[in-house]
Amino acid sequence: MPIRKLFFSYRNSPTDVPKADRIAEQLRQECFPNTTDLRYDVWQDKHSLPRATPHWWDEIVKAIEACDVLIFALSEDSLSSPFCLAELNYAYRRCRPIVPVVLEGEHVRVAGKHDVKQSNKAKIPDWLSNHQYIFDGVDNPCSEINAVVDRYERKGFPPDTKVTAPLDPTKEAVYASPHKLYQAAVTYAEQQAFTDAERCFHELVTRQNKIYEADSRTWIEIIDAYKELLEMDHPATRRQFEEHKEAYQKRKFINGIFDPRGLFTAPASPVPPTPMPSTPPIAVPVTPAVNPKTAWVLAKNLDAKGFAELGRKLVWEDNNPEAGLVALDRAIALGEVGQRVYFNRANAYDSLGDYRTAIDNWDIAITLDPKDHDAYNNRGNAYRNLQQYEHAIKDYDRAIQIKPDYADAYYNRGNAYKNLQQYQRAIEDFDRSIQIRHDYANAYNNRGVAYYNLQQYQRAIQDYDRAIQHRQDYAYAYNNRGLAYNDLKQYQRAIEDYDRAIQIRHDFALAHNNRGAAYEHLGNMAQAKADYCKALQLDPSNEIARGNLQRKGWVC
Repeated sequence: MPIRKLFFSYRNSPTDVPKADRIAEQLRQECFPNTTDLRYDVWQDKHSLPRATPHWWDEIVKAIEACDVLIFALSEDSLSSPFCLAELNYAYRRCRPIVPVVLEGEHVRVAGKHDVKQSNKAKIPDWLSNHQYIFDGVDNPCSEINAVVDRYERKGFPPDTKVTAPLDPTKEAVYASPHKLYQAAVTYAEQQAFTDAERCFHELVTRQNKIYEADSRTWIEIIDAYKELLEMDHPATRRQFEEHKEAYQKRKFINGIFDPRGLFTAPASPVPPTPMPSTPPIAVPVTPAVNPKTAWVLAKNLDAKGFAELGRKLVWEDNNPEAGLVALDRAIALGEVGQRVYFNRANAYDSLGDYRTAIDNWDIAITLDPKDHDAYNNRGNAYRNLQQYEHAIKDYDRAIQIKPDYADAYYNRGNAYKNLQQYQRAIEDFDRSIQIRHDYANAYNNRGVAYYNLQQYQRAIQDYDRAIQHRQDYAYAYNNRGLAYNDLKQYQRAIEDYDRAIQIRHDFALAHNNRGAAYEHLGNMAQAKADYCKALQLDPSNEIARGNLQRKGWVC
């Protein structure tokens, strides 16, 4: 087995250091079973940070990116440390396994079990509160950490997720000085972190700083023009690129032509880089270079608000999330950082199935407007799509707290409980959503599914009836009602429902498989085989249909 890299996050306080050092040292001495080979490479700042490095926060970020598991020494001090919380949250967003070790003296015994002190519970991030804690002084931290790593060795470590690196918690000092702010902005520009650079330059313009305002305005224009060049650097727009390239060279520059990507033979701006973190306070990864299908968006002559509105329309009305993201990114680049921009951006990423990035954007939207019930509900849906049901439920709870008559949030929370096989709780939420919206076909259908899983088939059928009453083309409700009739051994009625589902959705592989099972029960083997084959033809990954064919020894 490979040596695993552990990042040890702890608070450098007089009470925490001795406990953290003891655990970290034990982990360094840990060996693979029946060998003298060390098992872990433990990263701890006091031992691993280069001495007197001016880039200490960048080194920490790199270490988290390189680690396999993050060990979090949980205490009142670490939960109050912006550095520890930044490390913890970045590891979570990068999908690193996290092992919280509650330090000795930081836990209490309640009802025969150990738990975190009540005073610390409110400080623990919601997503971490669902983790299994290791209690130092009660458990053996090394043995428990070994067990966690062993589980991941067996099932595989989660894939890395590229997200924006965390801001240096000391960065606020930069904003206190216009000189440091300008230096940071130029450095960001040289590093091609254009959104970061523009934010800093816009801040200097807003302050009307006498020294840097004029140059900041020039920089904003330069970056805007350079980004357009980068977007046109494509074979399909080569002529336009060359024309704008020629015009760009004639612009007014500060300290020489600005060309960090190397589009020109002239050297890039010689302004020396100033070490800075590579992310703004509320930045999110920007959409990749524009492709020809979305290039028309940037041809629009719009201001920041215009691009924001265009992005909203593309996402919500035109069902074109790719182009919507281009417009919304452009709005942000022009200085539009309102809550709805990030809300719409999140929905675009969600539509594209990029749930992690969608959550990053909803995080920002919620930060900007903590009372937005839709943002909580939608973020909950993204967590549910990632099968993080407990996180989803907490977001639905918050949405309902803000808007008690929010039928969709009750419905979505019901689905999360259904995913957790807590069917009675799911039914209670579906009940509430139906009380608010009497024609809520999806809620009737899914309540029927919950009843079905509780083997209450007649109640399930009643709910499927109501779902179909409110939505007559509801193929899933017909299929589900067919399943209930099938379990009641009313196979002919089941077949009638599967027929209707397939009439509505001709590519409904699952309904073909289910109809095949009903025909098999009735002894109609020819039709059963035909339906199993059709199901597999429509969905070659349908293992149920494949298994039914193999069970009977049939070949399509």
